[in-house]
Amino acid sequence: MSAEERIPPTGEVKLFDSPRELFQYLDEEISRLRATLGELLRRLETAKAKAEMMTKLESILRQLSSQSGLSGTVLNLDTVNVYINPNPKQEYDVLVDLIRRMQDRIVYLERIRKTLEPLTGLGDVNISLEVVMINGVPKNIIVKM
Repeated sequence: MSAEERIPPTGEVKLFDSPRELFQYLDEEISRLRATLGELLRRLETAKAKAEMMTKLESILRQLSSQSGLSGTVLNLDTVNVYINPNPKQEYDVLVDLIRRMQDRIVYLERIRKTLEPLTGLGDVNISLEVVMINGVPKNIIVKM
C-alpha cells in the first residue's frame, strides 16, 4: 500500500444559503484551481527543458563512465517522499503528477456543478444546503427547507 493510499480523507461540512451560493463556491474553487494549474504548467515547461538537458547529459556521461552520479536522492519515508537536490527529471515527474491530479479535480468539480444545475430552477425558494466535503470535494448534499 502506497503512502498516498494511506492518507486519511478529510471531511467538513459547508453551509450554503442557496444553490446560487453553492455554485459561486464551485466556480471560485474551479477558478482558483485553474490559476494554480496555469502556474504549475509554466513551471513544468521549465522543468521539462531541464529534464531533457539532464537526460542528454546523463547519456553522454554514461558513455564516458559506468555511472553518472547526477541523480538526486529520494528518501521514501512512511507517508511522503523527500527529494534532496532533485534532478530535473524527478522535479518534472512530481509536477506532472500534481498537474494530472489538479486537472482531475477540476473536471470532477465541473461535473458536480453541471449535475446540480437543475437546482437553479428553485429560484427564490428559501432553502439551505449542507454540503459534506471529502478532501475538498462535495460528496453529499443535504437540502433543508
